[in-house]
Amino acid sequence: MMNNLKEQMRLGFQSCLPMIKVDIDNCPDALWEKKVGGDFYWQQVFHAISSTAGMLTENVETPTFPIPNELTFLEQYPGMPYITDYKGVHGKDLMYASLELTAKHIDTYFEKLDANDLFKMVDFFGTEMTLFNRLGATCSHIMYHVGALDAALRDHGAKGSM
Repeated sequence: MMNNLKEQMRLGFQSCLPMIKVDIDNCPDALWEKKVGGDFYWQQVFHAISSTAGMLTENVETPTFPIPNELTFLEQYPGMPYITDYKGVHGKDLMYASLELTAKHIDTYFEKLDANDLFKMVDFFGTEMTLFNRLGATCSHIMYHVGALDAALRDHGAKGSM
């Protein structure tokens, strides 16, 4: 039962990545460089990708992305490192490479995770909850960004992943 829960959680994370890929594939060049919701479309893509890996940290190292990690922090997060010198570090090819790294990271994370740890208490931005709940909240956060990316695509005449 516990291993089944762990596998279902892994599949939940892995199912987000193809949706992000569709949102990259279908994004017109003009939108890629445009701010939507306060941040560049490409930056929201990278935030969804890198925060996936960044929240899966127990017993594994976070991958090193081909994009400066500071670009994961969106402008609305006060106190977080937000850089504006992003020239040449945000192309679709780098996003695809980051997606591949994240897919491998998800599998490695869940391979190493002891299923019994799913119900250990952990901190999640100041709130104590089970790891299972934190993983669910993280997966939900990623899907929030997929929805935002899809909405931006539709607003610009393109098709999203959903």
